Parts: sequence; structure tokens; C-alpha cells
Amino acid sequence: MLQRPQSLFLALIVVSMGLYLAFPVWQKTIGTESATLNAFALTYTKGDQTVTSENTFYLAGLAIAGGLIALASLLQFRNRVRQMFLNLINTLVLVGLLGASTYLAHIRGNGLFAIETQGSFKIGFFVIAIALLCNVAANRFIRWDEKKVKDAFGRLR
Repeated sequence: MLQRPQSLFLALIVVSMGLYLAFPVWQKTIGTESATLNAFALTYTKGDQTVTSENTFYLAGLAIAGGLIALASLLQFRNRVRQMFLNLINTLVLVGLLGASTYLAHIRGNGLFAIETQGSFKIGFFVIAIALLCNVAANRFIRWDEKKVKDAFGRLR
């Protein structure tokens, strides 16, 4: 049923992936030089002009896939085994998104200029962690419901 706690956590994953698409993931600014990573591009600007811009649409694709899988899992409330399977797939997608974001920020982003200075993670990065925690919590509540149903069915026999 949609009023279960796991439904709230799955909805929070969908919202988190929307926030990932809307906010920057990482940023580094020194003087007039700036590098910014968001779901769509890693951009290096010097002054007012963009020096390089690398497309990172695969990050947006992973975020959209994570949100859609969470939404599909939310709508599969009658089949808890399928929900757990979808959440497993979503965990892999979210870990891939976290890994790709970290790689782009630390390796590519920090290597653009002033290597000795590190950039800082922004809201977009932390919503991935929130989505992963919500996915774990949703899976725990789904397993708890499945156990309650099996115990009730066992008592009827």
C-alpha cells in the first residue's frame, strides 16, 4: 500500500534525483578561475569566458534512471519481491552515480587548475548519499513487511 514507510523513502529518492539534476555537484573557485560540475557538464571558466566544457550527460542519465527505478518500485507495492529486486538495481545505479561524480570531481575537476587546492562538494553530491540511505531504509521496511506477511500466513496454517 502506498501509505507504508517505504513509500516515503522511495518518494524521497525520486525527489533527491530531481535535486541532483537541479543543483551543482562540485565547485572549485580560485580568483577568477572556476570549475563547476553538475549533472550535465564539467565547466572550467577563466574570467568571463569558458575555457573548456566537458559533457557529463551520463550523470544525468544515471540520475534519471535512479529516479525512474525508485518510482517503478514505489508503484510495485503489491509485489514486495519485485520491489526488493528493483531496489537492488537502484542501489547499483546510485553507487555508479556516486562513483562517477567523485571521479569527475577529484580526478578531472581538480586537475583542471591549481592542483594543490581541492574543490568542495555541493548539494548535488549529498543528495546522492541521501538517496542511497533512503534506498537502504526502504529495502529494510519492505523486508520487514514481507516477514510479517509470511509469519501471518504461517500462523494460519
